[in-house]
Amino acid sequence: MNGVNQNQLKVSPGAVEITIGRITLEKISTWFASLNVMAIVAFFASVLSGFFWIYFSSRGYNLTYNDAMSHLDIARRVVEGVKPGLAQLGSVWLPLPHILMLPTIWNDFFWHSGLSGGIPSMISYVLACIFTYKSIRLLGGTEFGALIGTAVVALNTNFLYLQTTALTEPLFLGTFILATYYLIRWAKTQDILSLVIAAFFILLTGLTRYDGWFLLVFALFAVFLSTYFKNGWKKAEGTTVLFGTLASLGVIVWFVWNLVIFGNPLYFATSEFSAGAQQERMYAAGVLLTKGDILFSLKTYFFSMIDNIGVYIFFFGLIGWVYFMVKNKNIYLRAAGAVLLAPMVFNILSLYLGQSALFLPETMGNSWFNVRYGIVVLPWAAICIGFLVSTRNLLVKILIPAIILLEIGLSFSSHYSITIVDGLVGASQKNVTLIGSEINQYAGKDNGLILASVASHDAILFSSGLPMRRFIHEGTGKLWMDSLQNPDQYAQYIIMRSGDGSDSVSRAMMKLESFPIKYRMVYKGDFADFYERISFPPQQ
Repeated sequence: MNGVNQNQLKVSPGAVEITIGRITLEKISTWFASLNVMAIVAFFASVLSGFFWIYFSSRGYNLTYNDAMSHLDIARRVVEGVKPGLAQLGSVWLPLPHILMLPTIWNDFFWHSGLSGGIPSMISYVLACIFTYKSIRLLGGTEFGALIGTAVVALNTNFLYLQTTALTEPLFLGTFILATYYLIRWAKTQDILSLVIAAFFILLTGLTRYDGWFLLVFALFAVFLSTYFKNGWKKAEGTTVLFGTLASLGVIVWFVWNLVIFGNPLYFATSEFSAGAQQERMYAAGVLLTKGDILFSLKTYFFSMIDNIGVYIFFFGLIGWVYFMVKNKNIYLRAAGAVLLAPMVFNILSLYLGQSALFLPETMGNSWFNVRYGIVVLPWAAICIGFLVSTRNLLVKILIPAIILLEIGLSFSSHYSITIVDGLVGASQKNVTLIGSEINQYAGKDNGLILASVASHDAILFSSGLPMRRFIHEGTGKLWMDSLQNPDQYAQYIIMRSGDGSDSVSRAMMKLESFPIKYRMVYKGDFADFYERISFPPQQ
């Protein structure tokens, strides 16, 4: 036959070898096995991370969220401002994301490009990809299953976008997956060092997002109960104390920080700037529909998860989780599997208790707000899918990956990502570029101080492009308090929402009879107004 020397099929008793030219499938398999697959995962994750940062930042998308600009400003105020210092880390948002920005935030380019926040987020994305792969392999998943699970994380369009921003979700996902990996390693080996490392990463999650506090509770119960049922009370007590002492350190530090800096260990939860206080105002306005309604809370967060990770990925993740919990007889591994659900349970409870707000078109009409909260279930779905695809069932190994890859492909081809939509048109963004430009035009010509509440207008401060030393805000201590009483003694300009009681500067100015005499409005914007002090001629 023509070509028989180039493509041959040799059959011998007990073995089949296909030769294509001089390359055999056995050689291909050996060559592939010799590669460090984890290094390949790390390489491609790094390439994807860098490419999408360039793509989104060149379009300004990495700075569309007001929260992202606020995180950058918080870190900047630590190193530059009227009163710089660590106290500028504040009380409401947890400090780790801002601390990680400090090595670069002093540089104007890193600050205003958002790269200071992007660097920790991108590193977290790459680590999330690597340790998703490692977690699935550690659970006994096949190479193929681990790669499919990793693809669920690496090719999630919402994660690819969020990892270019200064938002806290990417860092949480990275530390969460690392904590999960070491919990699984402890569950399989009972290696105490692995448990200590897991506790360290849970500590980091607890300094990143409050989801991490609930993760801590889940992990403590998982470690105690699994050890108790296997080894009894004494062993469980010692193991849990060792684990909990380190894992809870971040939470303890935050209570102490609020006590020392603000005089109240619960200041982060009870102050007028807290999330709870913001949600109370929303509840009073009649828009916090999840509070007290568990079914609506479940429905809202369900759609958030679907919008963030995809309906089939969620569905197969759920099947994979059930399969994992049933198949594994190791109680330690079951406990680790339960911990994966912690962020999901936390967000549902937060919605029910009125401590969180989440608006979606599926539940609130044409409205978007905090839709990115559903992304935190991504590690759960990815690891469970990787475990499921590792089964020996040929139909599962072919059909499920095909459907998942098709869903991922469609998410790219549709150019639709719920987190980008929220950042561009949702309530999570306010287009403050125009007022920022106006403020720069008026106030950039001199060195006069500007009075503004960062709790209300941090994104405007960022958009103005002016240095932080120009602003009088809540973090400037006595100068802030004095300026609210006698603004004309200190502030050349004022940013506020005129007549809006939710803006502390506006509330203070409304009480001063001298304010309309000594200041004039020079710009009225959609989200704030800008005032300039009137210069009186010297008295004769």
